[in-house]
Amino acid sequence: MAKKKPQRKKDPTFKIIAGLLALLGMAVGGLTYYENLPKKGTMSYGLCKTYLEMQLSYPDSMDLIQVFDYQTKVIMDYRYLDVYGQIRTERTYCELERSPVTGFGQLKKVTRKELGRQVFEEPENKLKLFNVSVAGILANQELIDLTIPKPLGSDLKSFKK
Repeated sequence: MAKKKPQRKKDPTFKIIAGLLALLGMAVGGLTYYENLPKKGTMSYGLCKTYLEMQLSYPDSMDLIQVFDYQTKVIMDYRYLDVYGQIRTERTYCELERSPVTGFGQLKKVTRKELGRQVFEEPENKLKLFNVSVAGILANQELIDLTIPKPLGSDLKSFKK
């Protein structure tokens, strides 16, 4: 009768380490994917952007540079083409409040400032007319693009179009 060789015990550490590395790789990949998704703003940003698009002569020429969305205050920097064919850069401040009548958010104050120029505050009657349409805008909010542009880098070449 031949002697059987003693069987080696299989060491499970390789499989455990490989599994942990696979999980770590999936977590890093998922986090990278999530971080590179475009950020979405709140409806406050949507209302401010919609109001601004209604004020511009050529709203499709508006290019957002950066947006700061603080729920009750939205600051937007953007470029647009004016009626004379000039490219203008402006900053708009929108302050929002909750309407006591409808319960929806509404514009309280909108201030526009072109770079190097004076501040221009939008008249109250324009804001009141816009605030009447807020319920309709909120009913169709899926049509509003709430994508916020990526933050500006420190390299000026990345700012160039």
